[in-house]
Amino acid sequence: MKKNKLKLELDFDFLLIGIVAAMKDYRLCSLINNTFGIELTKDMNHAILSDPLHKMHKSTISFPPTGNRADSAFINRDKGMEEPPESNVFVIFHYDDDLSKVQYYLINNKIEGDILLPEQSKVDFLLMVRGNHQTVDKEGLIRQLSSIPLVQFVFNIEVDTLASKENLLIE
Repeated sequence: MKKNKLKLELDFDFLLIGIVAAMKDYRLCSLINNTFGIELTKDMNHAILSDPLHKMHKSTISFPPTGNRADSAFINRDKGMEEPPESNVFVIFHYDDDLSKVQYYLINNKIEGDILLPEQSKVDFLLMVRGNHQTVDKEGLIRQLSSIPLVQFVFNIEVDTLASKENLLIE
């Protein structure tokens, strides 16, 4: 019997900007909208479920979710059935520029002690530019983001150098 192999390539073709700013996500979203004349809106939530699992006791066995986190079963040999652990939700704001075919995502990097990109622990927010991002003036974007009040630092992040880049896969 002939075996077929599925080769899966993950798409990390996007521009990633790190933003250090001591403010709430909705406030930064509003300031970015005003600065760039766009309409970032709260779109979906991105949750990393692996961190709470690592905090669980070694004798705990977990079964992968069947599509819905509520369907997950977590069994501890000492205690029997347990509720699935709570995980933090990283909020995403999204805007599609239909004219230039570019998608913008503003993502929290830190939520209640959890960090989406641990190797960028000083970064508060991530601005991901997907689609036709080659047409975006990266330096101009960084300059305009830096001009927003209360934004302390803005810089380009090389996605290929990130060990936890899989955390950024959206869709």
